[in-house]
Amino acid sequence: MSQDDMRENKQIEIFGLKRLSKTNRGSKYTSDARMISDGKEYILELKTGQKGSFSTARGMCREKLNEWQTKNDYYIFSQHQHDKQHEDGFFFKRHIVCKFEHLKFWADKVINDVHVSGHAGKIGRDQYFESIRPLLVGKIDDEMLEKFDKTVTVGTEINNPKINLNGIIADGGTELDPEGDLTQQFYDYVRENP
Repeated sequence: MSQDDMRENKQIEIFGLKRLSKTNRGSKYTSDARMISDGKEYILELKTGQKGSFSTARGMCREKLNEWQTKNDYYIFSQHQHDKQHEDGFFFKRHIVCKFEHLKFWADKVINDVHVSGHAGKIGRDQYFESIRPLLVGKIDDEMLEKFDKTVTVGTEINNPKINLNGIIADGGTELDPEGDLTQQFYDYVRENP
């Protein structure tokens, strides 16, 4: 089991959740956990990290953001600190809960970098499909055009764009009291933010 899985398992335990995926390390996106509150099922994405900015996912683009938005009801970001004296080898020092609307500042930047303006000296995906691809149609064979399409699609994705915890809070996310009952605080958040 990876250390990231160990931390997600700890999140599942302390928030009273049920695991959805054994591991979320494959190429197909699967949400991490679920909860039942007042007879309704909610699906969650869980993230852990040490610093103020967290890793997200490989190959981030508009389609993956759409999956995050449509497949998850809530998101929990838990900041941890390594501690060899602790039985788990770490402890959580901060928990932020939110809905996708509180991640919009980050999602908009990803869409701009991948699709609109480009990043790291590369064109944006929309620029290619709207301006460059039409110039290639009829000039190269369909197999080569398909290879260009795939190269641009994969090449414009961002590998693991970071998301800042303070940005989530500034955009409306909620920081939980680490000394309080985290399960209760989270269930209260869900009831107050349907």
